Amino acid sequence: MTDTTVTLTRNERRKIKTKKSICKAALESFIELGYQNTTVQDIMARADLGYGTFYQYYRSKQEVIVELANEAWEMIKNDYVIPPITETSLYKRTVSRLELVFHTYSKHRDVIRILMDCHTMDEELHRVWNQLMEEPYVRLKKDFTWSMKRGLCREVDLDIAVVSLFGMVHAVGNHIVQNNLNDHQIEGIIKDVGVLFYNALFKVENVPPHYLVKKSELE
Repeated sequence: MTDTTVTLTRNERRKIKTKKSICKAALESFIELGYQNTTVQDIMARADLGYGTFYQYYRSKQEVIVELANEAWEMIKNDYVIPPITETSLYKRTVSRLELVFHTYSKHRDVIRILMDCHTMDEELHRVWNQLMEEPYVRLKKDFTWSMKRGLCREVDLDIAVVSLFGMVHAVGNHIVQNNLNDHQIEGIIKDVGVLFYNALFKVENVPPHYLVKKSELE
């Protein structure tokens, strides 16, 4: 695969570098000062760039956080893979979904933390927040629907089950974001929540043996 950065001109590389500097400075400013209190002057002073340079890339500080939130949303969509028919472990599949969701929270923790604080301030921020939070919910619902159609889940209302379990996912995701947990700590959380999901939703009786979680998978 060709590295596209090699074909860029010096001016194009400079623009990319400048835009990254603005985004980094904006995130740092939003976290330190609060989104509402941050001005364009604050962002550009931290980036060590001229005030007017900001408006060559963005129309407002809102546009920065919206762009970053949309990037996180696209990553969640692109990383999702529909379970194959040959899937043999409900527990492993559940854990793989939790890994996607929780590592997304971790990787984009600054964006999520900022949106937590400011998403009620205007319609566009609220839209990207809802979009970002809804995507993992949609993915979990698809997985549980897949399992229920195969008679592998308890006889519960699908919507209630998904809402309840996603409420737990969202709460744990917030915990990861607010406490800056590292990858090792997140892996432990994934394992624990995976067991909770498995025991709460999937049938232990009447499930074909190849679907059952093995003790070695829990270790």
